[in-house]
Amino acid sequence: MATTTPFAFNTGSTIVGTAQIGDIAIGTSEQDYSGNPGGVQWWMGPDEDLGYIIVAPDTGFTHHSPTGINAGIQFKRSTQLTESSFIELANYFSGLSFTGSTDAKTWLVDNGYPTSYPTLGPELLPNGQFNDSSYWELFGANQFAITNGKLVCTCTDGYQALNYCGYVLSIGKTYRVVFEISDYISGRIAPGVNYATGAHWVMGNGTYTFDMVCNNNAYFSFLSWGNPAFNGKIDNVSLKEVLGKYMGPNDIPSILSDGNTFAWYDSSDLTTITKDGSNLVSEWRDKLGSGNDLLSSGGSRPTWSANDGIIHRDHIMSTGAKTLDLPVVIYMVYELPYYTDLAGIFDGVYYAGVMTVLGFMGSWFLFPGGFGTPYIETYGVTKAAIHWNQYQNVYSYVNDGWVYHGAITGNNPGGFRTGFGSPWGQYGHVDFKEIIIRKITDSEEDRQAIYNHLANKYGLQIM
Repeated sequence: MATTTPFAFNTGSTIVGTAQIGDIAIGTSEQDYSGNPGGVQWWMGPDEDLGYIIVAPDTGFTHHSPTGINAGIQFKRSTQLTESSFIELANYFSGLSFTGSTDAKTWLVDNGYPTSYPTLGPELLPNGQFNDSSYWELFGANQFAITNGKLVCTCTDGYQALNYCGYVLSIGKTYRVVFEISDYISGRIAPGVNYATGAHWVMGNGTYTFDMVCNNNAYFSFLSWGNPAFNGKIDNVSLKEVLGKYMGPNDIPSILSDGNTFAWYDSSDLTTITKDGSNLVSEWRDKLGSGNDLLSSGGSRPTWSANDGIIHRDHIMSTGAKTLDLPVVIYMVYELPYYTDLAGIFDGVYYAGVMTVLGFMGSWFLFPGGFGTPYIETYGVTKAAIHWNQYQNVYSYVNDGWVYHGAITGNNPGGFRTGFGSPWGQYGHVDFKEIIIRKITDSEEDRQAIYNHLANKYGLQIM
């Protein structure tokens, strides 16, 4: 069955049930687009299973947008579902000379041309070049070896598997796997074949690319099965999550502008930061313009850094008193730079017990709610986290895993403070890159979209 998407030329406001890139509306809901919602003419795009497409306005049509500008839609499609074929199409379309798919897609989206080429997350396999045996674990007979930076397979018969134990595929997610085969002799091999659809047995030298949908939570693996079994060499293995098509590499989840975002603080957006010549920060403003800004003054001011964000060293910023009932969901990208005995990270103006760190014996323990089960923290590592305060409980998710929960008190945080933690009342050493505070319980899908936006932006592990 063909995979197609509806499109329309639209220079008016964004139509309900659609996304908008440039002057192109993209159908994203189950509504009947043959009824031309939004008062514009809709067309179904070509089959996306045959190649990647680029969508652009076509001024040769007389169909007009709500503002009276005439145009239609034109489509270009690559000859294959490969990165090189997409880059070739993008270069033909743009007249430029891209060498990478990310640069090509960024240019297309920034210039108003949607494309079905997917946005990919960060690399998930730190040893896909087989520099040594790190993360790879053999199951079956000893018929795999790592020699001179390649995986040498000398399988003889039957079932042989090599698992990558440093990363577990998550059920329901789509991953792009790329790998090279050289010095091929015989047999067949496939990536993740037991636990993913979309991957196939391959034979022969070459570079192979698959988009796999994972059907179980399992380690990424290579599997040789059959007679003759696989004999050859594998190298340059890459695994990235497919985050979505018709979106830019830095697209912002639309849910953040639904009116339920208390504040969004972004250290990379200098238009929201007031600082002096020494980079001491007096204001870190909500980029959505709510007025729920973090303020600091005098010797309490933290320092802004392009690399580290807003640096707190016994400094505090505060929104002041605000009325904000629970539940609250807080997304943040932060780093605990080094060990200290006591450190507060983030809390309410009125005690709500969001994040407090205690240091003992050279380790940090993160206490949600100020109580509950502590979780040992690492320092010197940038992390993405979700802290979900719901009435009398707090749940936390750090670096792709639910790690702890505890109890909290009160239903009104009364605003927020950075660099301070109750109930011990300790100032902390913490670097904040970005903080998003939501004043409702986000759905699982929305939590994942916001978390993955932050993780992808900062090159961290996605959910």
